[in-house]
Order: sequence, then structure tokens, then C-alpha cells
Amino acid sequence: MAKAKKLNSMRLLEQYDIPYEVLEYDNSQFHSAEDVADMLGVPYHIIFKTLVVESAKRAGKPSLAIVPSDKALDLKKMAVAVREKKVQLMAHTA
Repeated sequence: MAKAKKLNSMRLLEQYDIPYEVLEYDNSQFHSAEDVADMLGVPYHIIFKTLVVESAKRAGKPSLAIVPSDKALDLKKMAVAVREKKVQLMAHTA
């Protein structure tokens, strides 16, 4: 199998000497992080999803949240974290 492309998230983990394992899969057949966890046969809490949020005031400048697959993002807490009054999930486009 070819070596996985190194992502910025991997570089960050390496910078802080945090061990990780790359698990690759065909994403055309999965629609959620829970589906991926089921396919890999691992607990939901070790698979993370990346969610993109935006605010009306900062159009074009999205923020990212990385959340365990078995948890939901609290948009009010995210708004506080990015110093906005309100944020919403960005629409998924193909």
C-alpha cells in the first residue's frame, strides 16, 4: 500500500510527539464518522470528525472544530470560542 499523504494534522501531532495511526478507506461508501468507525471496527470515540462553521460577520473565513464522532458540536460554545455572537455549520457542497 502506498504511503499516506502527510496532512497538516499529522505534522501537528508529530510536532508534539503524539502517536497516531493512519487508517485509510474508500470514502465513497460512508456518510458519517460513525459509519467509518463501524467499518473499521473501532469505538466511536476514537474517530474524529472535522466540522466547518461560519458566522455572518466573518463570511469567507470559516472556523474548524474537530469533534469525536460520538459527540455533537455545541454551536453556542463554538461561537464563544471564536468570539462571535452566532455560528452555523457550513453547507456541504460536492
